[in-house]
Amino acid sequence: MSDPLQHMRVTRCQYPIGQGCFSSGRIHCAQGECSGPVDFRYIYDCGSTNPQPLRDAIDSYRKRTTFVNALFVSHFHVDHVNGLDRLLGAVRVGTVYVPYVDPVMPILDLIEAEAEGALSASLIESRIDPESWFGRRGVSRVVRVLASGDEGAPAAEMEDGGDQGPDGRESPPGEIPFNVDLSTFGRTSGRAERSTMTSGTPIGIARLRQGHHWILVPHVDPAPAGHKRAFIREIRAALQLRRRERITSTRLADALRSPTEIRNLRNCYEKIVRGGSRGHHNRVSMSLYSGPAGGKNAPSWPYGIVARSASWPRGWFGASELPLSPEAGGAVGWIGTGDAALSDESVRKAWLGTYRRFSQHLSTMLLPHHGSRHNFHRELLEFPNLRICLASAGARLRYGHPDRSVIGEILNQRKVFCHVSERINTGMQEDIWSRRTRSVTP
Repeated sequence: MSDPLQHMRVTRCQYPIGQGCFSSGRIHCAQGECSGPVDFRYIYDCGSTNPQPLRDAIDSYRKRTTFVNALFVSHFHVDHVNGLDRLLGAVRVGTVYVPYVDPVMPILDLIEAEAEGALSASLIESRIDPESWFGRRGVSRVVRVLASGDEGAPAAEMEDGGDQGPDGRESPPGEIPFNVDLSTFGRTSGRAERSTMTSGTPIGIARLRQGHHWILVPHVDPAPAGHKRAFIREIRAALQLRRRERITSTRLADALRSPTEIRNLRNCYEKIVRGGSRGHHNRVSMSLYSGPAGGKNAPSWPYGIVARSASWPRGWFGASELPLSPEAGGAVGWIGTGDAALSDESVRKAWLGTYRRFSQHLSTMLLPHHGSRHNFHRELLEFPNLRICLASAGARLRYGHPDRSVIGEILNQRKVFCHVSERINTGMQEDIWSRRTRSVTP
């Protein structure tokens, strides 16, 4: 006879917070089934234009845990980050991943935030000096994920040593077991340790004894073309900086309080962003894949996946299930896309260059920019086992998200579409488990 043994379980939640994003995941692997016990928790973005649902979601999450191993910030637009202060006051976070392109993009973010009336001293520091901002809130390390090249990340197999830290030693249970070396600068008082990593690098989370891996893979969009050197020169001139003087959060904050200097900064903005400060540069964003590794490590054991959603109103995550039955070798991977402009061919090409190697494993996609048609392309639906498409957007459609044409394309492709709004019964939870079977003597 056979005895099914559950040896890994993954839970993913998309919280109903309206126009914004708050996603969480947990990978759990018991002692004796993995190369080491794993209880790994991560969060992808924490922000919303709807403050009360966001506060409720953070309070609900705090009841589940007091420690988060990794926080991924897709980009620093307010509707993706304005819950970070409350989140970091509720739980302790080990490592934060932020996208890093070059010195230009943080300044663009801040000028755009000022134009939208969303600028704050906290936002300025988090963009200009994230190690200080996060460090004072208890974060141990900030990893800047460098922008990808135009072709995305090279398709590389998972390296051995997935359970080792960056110094080659065994990682303690619950910490990120990096499989690659990181360029690291030490932590100082009040500042998080600073590291950098290449876009598309797999982060090994759980390695089962059969040799399979569960990984996280961040991807940062390529830098948009533009006359950046000229832009930096003009920014420095507008701030009246001396030759070797750095752009600091204090100096920039002072400039953004002056109507004259704000006008000067906006003029600089016009030189790199088409349409200026009202044009929005929703271009550079960090996506995240969570799922099995590809290549030789493709899973061969049975997977099960159960999705619960507010389409059936029973609390935060409805008790009824989407019609997704367990299947051998089924796809269980997830991708969050932030505000990536995947309608742009060059951005999409780089993105696919990183994630195409996981195409057989992808089951669930969080649509870019809340389901906007300006960030969507039908090629995103060509992953062969993609079944669920989520849009985290406000219920009142103030911004026209999710777009009807995007919903129509998804349904035409016979995918399941879920609109996760601020309505409490629209939360989405996926429970995933893997099993193996062993023979036992009756």
